[in-house]
Amino acid sequence: MRNDREMACDALALTHLGKGLTEPYGQTIIKVLGNLLRPPRIPGVLALWEDKQRLKERIRMIAAFKEWPRCSLLAFLLVLGLAAVGLTNASGVGSKLAPVKRSAPSLVTPAGGENAPLPRNIHGRVMDLAGAPVADAIVKCQGSDWLTKTDPQGRFSWIGAAQPRIFEVWKIGFKTLLTGILVPSEHETSLQLEHAPIIGGKVIDSETRQPISKFEVYHVCLLRGPVTPSLNPQESVQGSSGAFKYAFARYFWPDSAFCIDAEGYKPELSRRLSAGDDGKELVFELTRAQPVAGKVLTPEGSSASKAEVVFGVVS
Repeated sequence: MRNDREMACDALALTHLGKGLTEPYGQTIIKVLGNLLRPPRIPGVLALWEDKQRLKERIRMIAAFKEWPRCSLLAFLLVLGLAAVGLTNASGVGSKLAPVKRSAPSLVTPAGGENAPLPRNIHGRVMDLAGAPVADAIVKCQGSDWLTKTDPQGRFSWIGAAQPRIFEVWKIGFKTLLTGILVPSEHETSLQLEHAPIIGGKVIDSETRQPISKFEVYHVCLLRGPVTPSLNPQESVQGSSGAFKYAFARYFWPDSAFCIDAEGYKPELSRRLSAGDDGKELVFELTRAQPVAGKVLTPEGSSASKAEVVFGVVS
């Protein structure tokens, strides 16, 4: 896949450069490789660090290059992208509750029918599995800062350079969708979002059994070994009156859990969450934290005003 990708990259570059620049293009690759004394750490040049046979194949292709029709090149890139998606999905089914789903596009006719083609750009329509449009879904173009939201009919349009693009689509309550390579067309592409888990909960005082008025729920990833929350919590929600609902708008790890934090209480870490928790209401009991009080004195025994107290962890 990686070698095919680089060959396609060479073909795309040479198509834009023209046949007259094939020799300088090949010489540039050879010169860069000649200056590399060890495997580079720069991501942009990793593709150049190849074995001799693969490099020879690339140089032969560059030397024998002839310009492809633009439509043929885009078709080749699309087939390559769909093959990569298919091979990626063939590796097995993961244990994630709400994984990123990769989807090959299917073309549908625009609302005006065959006689009303759209401008030649990338157009999409986002729907749920029941065929209902998904409005206000966030659509982001990979490799670009561009993003937008779908309209009430679930539609969006990429009005940019006439090049193939990959998009990421997400909305609370749905699994994140990573599209295949979409190419400019007069038709819109149908994209489907799957339902994502929504887990609710009750948060109560362990002694009084009364609901806790204000708290925060973090989506965390359990670390291997001792069960502790990671130091990089993901999206969080505010809870009130002892209740909350958490919709996994984006990713869910096999080691996902909730961490409940409320002022005056010890943080509570939930058990590992599973697909069976979808739609359930979990109960969390928080224990009141014992306050830590002290007095800071100077060497002479008098009170030290404005002293700074730092808390740390003793291993």
